[in-house]
Amino acid sequence: MSRKRPRSRPQMKSSPSGEGRTANEKQSGRSNVWVVIAAVAGPAVAIAALLFTPVSNLLSAWWESLPPQMVAKYDGKSPVTTKCVEDNEEWKTFRYSQPGAAINPAALMRVNGSESCQAAWVYVANSLDGTRVEKTIERMKENWVGGARYTTPDDLTIDPLVTIEGKETIGPNGQSYTDQVYAPGCVWVSLKLTDLTTDGVIWEIPRQEVCKP
Repeated sequence: MSRKRPRSRPQMKSSPSGEGRTANEKQSGRSNVWVVIAAVAGPAVAIAALLFTPVSNLLSAWWESLPPQMVAKYDGKSPVTTKCVEDNEEWKTFRYSQPGAAINPAALMRVNGSESCQAAWVYVANSLDGTRVEKTIERMKENWVGGARYTTPDDLTIDPLVTIEGKETIGPNGQSYTDQVYAPGCVWVSLKLTDLTTDGVIWEIPRQEVCKP
C-alpha cells in the first residue's frame, strides 16, 4: 500500500508593509512620524521667516535707532504728543514744602525718562498761585550728538488748584513739561520759581546733572 504524503500547511508570511501590525501599533507609528516632522519643521520655519524678511526692513529699523535719527525724531518735541510719556520712569524728584500751603509739597520737579524713546524731560507740579516756573533741561554735546537746551521762561501758574471729591489737588493749570531731549544717559536740569507780583525767588534748583538710574 502506498502511504499518503502529509499535506503541508501554508505558512503566514510577514508583510513588509506592516499590514500584520495591530491598530494601536499603526497609530503609534504614525504619531512618531509626526513628532519627528514637527521637530524638524519648527526651526526650519523660523529660519525661513528670518531669511525671507526684507533686508530693507532690517536696515530701516537699524537706521532709525541711530543717535542722529533719534535726535531728529524726539528733540524739542512734547513728551505728550510723541507718546513718550506713556512709558515714563522717574529719574529724580525734587520737592518744595511751604508752611501753611494748601498742599505739601507745594511744588515738585521731576526728571522723567522714556525707555522706548530714549528721551528725557522735566515735569513740574506747582500749587502756588501767581507764580512763574522757569525750568530747563539740557543735553551736553558728546561724540556725534550735538548739545540741546530747552527752557520755559514764560510758564505762568494761575489758579492751579481743583477740588476732586472734596479734596484740593493740583489741576492742569499747575502741571507743565519742558520739551524733551534725546538722552540715553544723563541730562542737566535747573528750576526757578518766582512770585509774579514781587519777582522774588520762592524756590530754586541750581543747574545739576541727573542720570538715568
